[in-house]
Amino acid sequence: MRSDRFVYCFVFYSAFVIPLLNSQSSTQPVDFASSRPTGTIGRIDPVASQEIASHRAKVASSAPWTGMQGSGQIQYGNVQDVYQATVTIFGTTKFRLDAQAPKGNMSIRIDDTYGMLQEADGRTFPLVPETAGTGLFQFELPRVPEFPDKASCACSLIDHGMVTYNGQSFHQITYEFSLNQDYVEGQTPETVTTDLFFDVTTKLLSKSSNLIRIDGAGNHEFQRVISYDDYRPVGDSLVPFQYTQTLNGQKQWTLKLSDVQLNPGVPSNYFAF
Repeated sequence: MRSDRFVYCFVFYSAFVIPLLNSQSSTQPVDFASSRPTGTIGRIDPVASQEIASHRAKVASSAPWTGMQGSGQIQYGNVQDVYQATVTIFGTTKFRLDAQAPKGNMSIRIDDTYGMLQEADGRTFPLVPETAGTGLFQFELPRVPEFPDKASCACSLIDHGMVTYNGQSFHQITYEFSLNQDYVEGQTPETVTTDLFFDVTTKLLSKSSNLIRIDGAGNHEFQRVISYDDYRPVGDSLVPFQYTQTLNGQKQWTLKLSDVQLNPGVPSNYFAF
């Protein structure tokens, strides 16, 4: 039963079955590797804050970001078949992705640290809190006006300076935050990290990276990297219309949006089953 749960969770979270569990682990070197949690809370590096502000000024509208809903097509792995998909984001903690897949319609829904996957046959499986807490995407984080708000966020923003991959330079920043909403200053928090890689020329977010675990896969970790491409104007905002996810360096899926609506109105139970 344990292996079955891993297969079903892995099918949609990675969205394409590749035997990573038996072939690679996150200890293998991959580009855009994320930083491991340090338990550091309350560190906000000025250079990192300035990079976030420069990015926000380029992509965010005058109206506060509350979310988006986009529809388009998803392609799994290197297979040429395409399927319909819709993604919805509310704030920075609520996500929903509904997509067709070879075996039928599937859905993943996340509300803060709670996440569930629904298979084509209607069965649901949980996401581990550390994985749910990092969301489906991370491009929305730096466009929120109060990000990061040291006064109200048990988090850190750590600058790593410039890094180079394949001849291209990026500014790497680690966002580390506590999963415990009741965190008390002075305690040692349980934290997770998301690394953000900004193109040094365009100031656009190019990649995000974090370590995730999948229920049923034991203590194995997977290095998830999401690429953000094809930025287009939506109103007076810039939004990526193409998203590509890799796990341990292997492409899992590419989502290409054709229509995006900002700040959609959705019912309160939209992100739950």
